Amino acid sequence: ISGASLYGLYKALEPILNKVVDKAQKELREEFVFIPWWHNNPNKYVYHIDPQLRERMYSYLKTDDVLKKISVHVVDLQDQAETYRLLRKIKPKIIFHLAAYGAYPYQLDEKEIIDTNIICSFNLMQACLKIGFDAFINTGTSSEYGINQKPMRESDRLVPVTAYGVSKAWGTLYGGYLALAQKAPITTLRLFGVYGFYEPRDR
Repeated sequence: ISGASLYGLYKALEPILNKVVDKAQKELREEFVFIPWWHNNPNKYVYHIDPQLRERMYSYLKTDDVLKKISVHVVDLQDQAETYRLLRKIKPKIIFHLAAYGAYPYQLDEKEIIDTNIICSFNLMQACLKIGFDAFINTGTSSEYGINQKPMRESDRLVPVTAYGVSKAWGTLYGGYLALAQKAPITTLRLFGVYGFYEPRDR
């Protein structure tokens, strides 16, 4: 699982993550790969975590069942060589690519959008192609369609009107290209308005 948007969860759990990593690697039963790209400059991406939700997350990760199934790996997805080196080491079979920047109104830095949604996606897909995998689930967005006055269909033309929409459309198209040209098992799920537990309150 990759995801810049998981930073809030990471920060909330940071005091115990070091212990989690050591214990999980010793007792590993199932591979869970957490690959944030923001670790070189984390202070830019602090999300509000409700205190009650933080306590729930603490309780959840402290349970033995979770600790026995978690292995945490940190790598900068913008670093192509390091990304490949990590994936070659852990050899994940199923990849959920959730890393994104630009989905929130305050995420307006277009360079960050390109670096996260295009460069990181390219590096991750290329590394996976080299090591082999069973399934790569990429995540798209409704922003790929642009502005519409009617319900959208998967076959509708993509006319993004934001840098974020353009960058996510690239990921969808590039993943589709690899699926066709190299028969890579890459699928994009184009998600609409996702929200849930541990999200910021304004989500």
